[in-house]
Amino acid sequence: MQYEIDDLEEIGTRPDVMLSVLKRKELPEGKETFGQVYVNSLSSGRIRGNHYHKKRHEWISCVSGKVKITIIEIAKKESKSFVLDSEEKPLKRLHIYPLHVHIVENIGEIKAVIVEYSSEQHDPKNDDFFKIGVI
Repeated sequence: MQYEIDDLEEIGTRPDVMLSVLKRKELPEGKETFGQVYVNSLSSGRIRGNHYHKKRHEWISCVSGKVKITIIEIAKKESKSFVLDSEEKPLKRLHIYPLHVHIVENIGEIKAVIVEYSSEQHDPKNDDFFKIGVI
């Protein structure tokens, strides 16, 4: 199973900080061209995901609320869950590798907001998105 969980770098001093979510030098070799950034909101108790990508790497951070992210390596059927909580400092960033199903669940009381970077831009004509019914 491949994943990485890292602290986000804080730039500035509290109470007002800027967070560095991802730098080009942190991208895997061969994936240094810009992909796409998404901001997703998820109501309390809701689940998103249940899919994987064959080529796309994704990095996810929770900037408001609390989510549980479960990843499942398709080949080995191994799973691991992570809680990303915007109240925990430093904030975390989870790197999800290709061929890993990912499921995001809002386990907090408030709407969760996640920032996601994808190594590939969304292309509806040639999408690297494969739905799978895990949850």
